[in-house]
Amino acid sequence: MKKILTSLMMASMLLPSTVLASSIRPGSSFKTYPVLFEPAWCIGEEEEFDRECDIVINEDGVTTPDGHIIDVKQWIMTGEKYDIGKGIVGGAAGTAAGLGLGMATCGLMLPVCLFTLPAMTGLGAGVGGNAAGANSKFFTILGNDKDGNAIILEFKYRNPNFARKAMKELYRTTSLAMGQLKS
Repeated sequence: MKKILTSLMMASMLLPSTVLASSIRPGSSFKTYPVLFEPAWCIGEEEEFDRECDIVINEDGVTTPDGHIIDVKQWIMTGEKYDIGKGIVGGAAGTAAGLGLGMATCGLMLPVCLFTLPAMTGLGAGVGGNAAGANSKFFTILGNDKDGNAIILEFKYRNPNFARKAMKELYRTTSLAMGQLKS
């Protein structure tokens, strides 16, 4: 019986169905899509970053709801200062909340307590410590629109991973380092 099952399993591995899941086949088209980063925050009517917006950075320039720059002259990224007081208070509150949540899981499922209690406590401390706002990255992009008018676009990312991707894409598409002025 083992020999029959083994031979059936080996034969099923040799079926061509796995070949159909390969990459691009002859005759198929490959499309490139613009790089879209989310969630970004744009300046609203009160001159504060209070509305979500889509930012597209590609070879055509930088597009936001506030405008489209086709010729980037300079781009700058700055970050918020880390507020130590908020970080300490947020870390303490997050640790307390995580500890309470971890203890609640201990009351429900005792064997899981060994894993959930330290994980929830650490997660709460990390999230609370980030309440100081050091993750937000502000972008200012200076350039010209299609009519040659000077435009300044401003937006921010709360996630540093999106900000890093936006920096790489800005460098790739404009060939300008951060702060470098195009001559």
